[in-house]
This record gives sequence, structure tokens and C-alpha cells, in this order.
Amino acid sequence: AEEATEEAGRMRERLLETQGREQEAQERLAEAREMRETAQGDSETNEASLNLLEQDLRATRAHAATHKQLSLDLFSTEAEKKGLCERYRERQISLGERRADAELRRNDQLERASFLEQSLIEGAERRGQLEGEVESARAELAAGEEAITVANDRIASAEAALSQLRQQAAAADSRLRTLLELKKNFEGVSEGVKALLAAEESLPGMLGVVANVLEVPSEYLDALEASLGEASAFVLVEDRAAIEPALGRLRSLESGRATLVDLSALTASPRIDGPQHAGVLGRASDLVKCDERFRPLVDRLLGTVFVVESREVAAELAHLSMGGMRFVSLDGEVWERGRVRAGSGKSTGGLLHREMEIRDLSGKLAELSLAIEGAAAEREQLDDARAQAIETRDQARWMLDETRTALESQVRELSGVERERGIALKDADDRVKEMETHDIELEALARSLAEAEAELASFQSELDAVRAQLAEADIEVKSKELARDEAAA
Repeated sequence: AEEATEEAGRMRERLLETQGREQEAQERLAEAREMRETAQGDSETNEASLNLLEQDLRATRAHAATHKQLSLDLFSTEAEKKGLCERYRERQISLGERRADAELRRNDQLERASFLEQSLIEGAERRGQLEGEVESARAELAAGEEAITVANDRIASAEAALSQLRQQAAAADSRLRTLLELKKNFEGVSEGVKALLAAEESLPGMLGVVANVLEVPSEYLDALEASLGEASAFVLVEDRAAIEPALGRLRSLESGRATLVDLSALTASPRIDGPQHAGVLGRASDLVKCDERFRPLVDRLLGTVFVVESREVAAELAHLSMGGMRFVSLDGEVWERGRVRAGSGKSTGGLLHREMEIRDLSGKLAELSLAIEGAAAEREQLDDARAQAIETRDQARWMLDETRTALESQVRELSGVERERGIALKDADDRVKEMETHDIELEALARSLAEAEAELASFQSELDAVRAQLAEADIEVKSKELARDEAAA
């Protein structure tokens, strides 16, 4: 384009030069006309020749002007063609840069999408881990709730059992207090026995009554209570020396009697063989437990008494046995040869019953106390277990909330990463389409540039030809001007 502009400038200078020369020629023509007018008469031949030269000069000048104008037009067209080619090249460079930028952005987006896809894979693994942790926390929470429920049930059961034990202990204690009060007040014995027992501390050698020293199994209690009868209230003394003060006490009473038994005077009684019968449960003295010091007394009182299964067996054996043997049924009916003592099957108000009940209740209270202590300790352990279960449940609930929050956050993050990956892939596709558009435009520009360069080359060839013709025209004009000047001279 610059060369075309410079060439156009040179052509304008040459045109101005030509116009100057034409102006000079006009001036000379005017001089020639003046000379012709002054020398009009010189020669008609020279005048005719001069006219011909002027006509030829004008024609030549017109031809030269036409070529100059054509040259200027060609210069202008060449400049336009060069400018078009230059614009095509600039557009190619711009599109190439834009395509390279689009390709770079596409690669960046593809790399970003690949990174995000890896993040999605890792996030999915983390989400699966969190889902497993959520399920584990839910299971722990359910287990905690179940443990609390079980602990509450066990506490309720333990509380009920403890309450029942305390009620039983209270009932047993109340009954024991009543029995002990009765025993303390010597209820169930004669006035004489009461007087001796009341003065026991001031009467040395007093050992209580027979019922106090015996231990009878509960299944034989009715039978042995009936067998002993009033003997259960016999007062025991250690020796002969203890009898005299006791007798003095009894003799001082206005009413009341008592039987005293001197343990030191008792010796082992000969054992008689009992009957061999399936219904005999055992010798009464063998069924009773006591200290060894009281064993002669027991043998004396119960050595000839046999406990049998039923009244019928007692009646049968009494009828068949020799005198001196007694047979007592489990319900307390006493038989001996030619004699029977019967009545109520129960004698719960007897001394032996009361003494055995006191012992049983004492043992039962001890057992209940231990059971209550154990139940209370178990209750505390259950409270601790429930507190631990509640703590575990709360920890599981907190862990569930934390894990669920983390899972929700992870899901949101994955969703965001998925959206970002989709945007990156879409942008990469858009850049591919942009590159394809640039490629198409670049191909079209390449064709247009090739065509424009070919056309420019053609114009440049035509311009060279015109330049040659213009040079020839300039030479011809100069030649004819010289001839005209010579003819004018």
C-alpha cells in the first residue's frame, strides 16, 4: 500500500511536469502565433505544417493524459488490493490468536474437568464412607435407645423387686417384733412359768423352756408340737442348786405352777426299737436338732415318739405296739396304745411354733437384708448402666448429627463439583465450536487472500504495462514538441 501511494505521488509529479510543459507549449504556441501573425506572410507551407504538428501534438498529449489517468486508476486499485490483502493477513493473525486462545481455554477446561472428575470419584468414596458412618451411628443410636429401654425395664423390675423385698422385710420384721414381744411377755405359758422367766436374771442356773432349745424342721412342727404338749413349757435348770431358788419363787406365788427339769440329773435313756413300717418317717428325737447338752432331755421327751405319715398309720401302729410308744401324724394327732389325743391340725400359737417362727423370721430377715442390699446395689449398678447408656446414646446422637451434617455438606459439594464439571465441559465444547468456526473462517480467508494476491499480481502486471506505455507517451510528446519547436522556428 505504501509503494502504491509513493508510485501515485510520482505519477502526480510527472503529470504536473507534463502539465507544466503543456503550459510552456501553450506559451510557445502563443509566441508562435504572434510570430505567425507577424510573419503571416512568410509561407503558407510552414503554416500548414505547423498546424499539422499542433494537431498531432494535441492528439499525443490526449493519449498521454489517458494513459496517465489509467495509471492513476490502476495505482488506486492496487492500493485497495494491497490494503485488502493486508486486512486479510491481519484478520488471519487475529483469528489465529483467537483460535490459539480458544484451544488453550479448551485444554484448561478439559484439565479442569478431569480434575473435577477425580474430585467426584474421591467425593463419592467419601460420601459412601459417610453414609456407612451414618448407618453405623443410627445403629449405635438404636442400640443406645434399646439399652436405655432395657435398663429402664430392668430398673423398674429391680425397683419392684426391691419394693417387694422391703415389704416382705417390713412384714417379717413386724411379725418378728410381735413374736418377740409375746416371748418377752411370756405369753402362752402358765403363771408359774411366767414368774420364773420374769425373775430369770435373779435366779441363777435358769436356761429357759424346752421350746427355746429345740430346732424342728417345719414339716414336723405340728407333729412335735402336739407330741410335746405342755412339755414344751418345762423350765430348764442347770443343776440341783438352781432348783431350790426356783422352788422358793414358785411357792411364793398365790397361783401358778411350773415343771422344773434338772439337766444334770438326766442320763441317756435306753433306745427302744421302732416299728418297721413304710409309713414311719422317723423317731421324733432324731428329727430334732439341739445342743449336745440337751440331747438327754430330747431323748427322754421324744425318744419313744415316732412321726408317721397319717392318722391311719398312727392308729394302726398304736394298736399293734407295746405300751410306752406314741405315734404322731404330720397333722398333730397323737396315738398310743389305748389313748389318742386329737383336735385342730394346727397349733400355730404353741411355744414351739412361735420359737421356730422367730428363728425362721430372724433368718429370713437376715436373708432379706442381704437381698435388699444386693438389690439396692444392683439398682445402683442399673442406674449407672442407664446413665452410661444415656451417655452412649447422646454420643451416638451427636455423632449421627455430625456425620449427617458432613454427609449433607459432602452431597452439596459433590453437586457443586458436578455442576462445575458440566460447566467446564460445556465451555470446552463451546471452545471447540469456536475453534471450528475460526478454522472455517481461516480457510475462507486463506482462499480470499490467495484470490486477492492473484488479482493484485494481475493488477501489478497491468500497472507495469501502463507505466511502459506512459513512458513511451512522454517520449513521443517530447519528440513532437521538439519537432513543433523546430517547425515554429
